[in-house]
Amino acid sequence: NLLAGWSSVILPSLSEVRSRYGLSGMGEAFVSLGKVIILFLIPTLLFMGCYARPLVVGIFGNKFAGSVILLQVYCVLQLLSVLVFPHLGVNSLYALNKEKTVLKIRFVAGILNVLLIVLLAPAWRALGVMLASCLVVFFQTFTEFVFACRNIPIRYPAVFLFKVVLAGTIALLGTVLIPASSLAGVVLAAAAFILLFLASLRYFRLLHKDDRDFLLKVHPFFAFLARVL
Repeated sequence: NLLAGWSSVILPSLSEVRSRYGLSGMGEAFVSLGKVIILFLIPTLLFMGCYARPLVVGIFGNKFAGSVILLQVYCVLQLLSVLVFPHLGVNSLYALNKEKTVLKIRFVAGILNVLLIVLLAPAWRALGVMLASCLVVFFQTFTEFVFACRNIPIRYPAVFLFKVVLAGTIALLGTVLIPASSLAGVVLAAAAFILLFLASLRYFRLLHKDDRDFLLKVHPFFAFLARVL
């Protein structure tokens, strides 16, 4: 939902870059926006997956404890989607005036979603529906990413991704001993996780000058991150 709302920023930004700097400039903007998605979603999904039980039980109560597995499955499969930048591919195709391509991809995804639900829901019930939806989201995001890469020169930020995943893993290992049987414990663990995550990123020298310049232009909060990291 956060990224879908952010589309109101992504699409006009990519369209303006394309009109001013062409496909090469659009490729640079794509990578920069992709780095922002990696930076925010990977640690969030890692933390939510690790602390799924206290989050679900703390918010909804023990009678919903069975849905912990749903949140964990969601986090794992959404992590796969982050690798191909959700909502970025579709907005890039819109900026390239390829609305028909987007429509075809999403039409196929809709049919695939119905088929997977029919196949998985009877045996696995809610888990089957969650698997079907998340797999279709990954298929859709991956396909849009592939079509975007076919039209835009994109250099995938693999090193950036590795540093973020490593920093997130270190932060989780550093907070795993904090008791989190309640929401208060989750809040404490989240604060420790964020501090360790940012400290790790600073140690790994995550941002280059171009990354900082980009973050300074996007949003005041991103500018804060640019100064911290």
